[in-house]
Amino acid sequence: MLDIKFIRENAELIKEATRKKHLDFNVTELLILDKKRLQLLAGVEKMRAEQNRVSEELPGADTARRATLIESMRTLKGALQEDEAMLTGVTKDWQKLMLNVPNVPDVSVPEGASEADNQEVHIWGKKPKFDFQPKDHVELMVDLRLVDFERGAKAHGFRGYFLQGDGAELSWAVWSYARKFFGQKKFVPFITPIILKKEYFYGTGHLPREAEDLFKTQDDDYLAGTA
Repeated sequence: MLDIKFIRENAELIKEATRKKHLDFNVTELLILDKKRLQLLAGVEKMRAEQNRVSEELPGADTARRATLIESMRTLKGALQEDEAMLTGVTKDWQKLMLNVPNVPDVSVPEGASEADNQEVHIWGKKPKFDFQPKDHVELMVDLRLVDFERGAKAHGFRGYFLQGDGAELSWAVWSYARKFFGQKKFVPFITPIILKKEYFYGTGHLPREAEDLFKTQDDDYLAGTA
């Protein structure tokens, strides 16, 4: 999530990022709401400060002054509750808009409406040439009986699969190699939870835009991407 100070100072840059990414986002709407939020926040903080000042004065006030202070506190409390409720609502709307602010792409990134507009900027190594039509990894794994997509789809649904035989052995071999490689570099291994609370997906930028690409539980939690 971009910092609101950066957004205020670079509104035109955000507008250009929105256009370049073909997104539906109105930065002007966010800035108007942000201004309203700050005004309400300033008012609420001012009333809270007044509330504290009156609370400190009350114990030493005489009877007449005490009655006046109590009445002012009653009026102030009502106004404060009203503005706090407004601030809560505005802050929620502000947070929703903040989550949709696009990151600013590098100026060198080419524009395009789809993957067809992607540009190749670098090639590493030499592409092999074959005197036959090579198979892709899916065909190879199915032909070699390394994977079972049919039963995987029945058990899980779209993208489900069972690794089997040498396919499972190969997966474990990659894990073993990775553990050894990073263990020599003094990395500490972790096995993380596969189900996480929703707020962590906002923090990583997967929500709200990528909600359809995530697996959600009945408890409104989500499966981690690698799960």
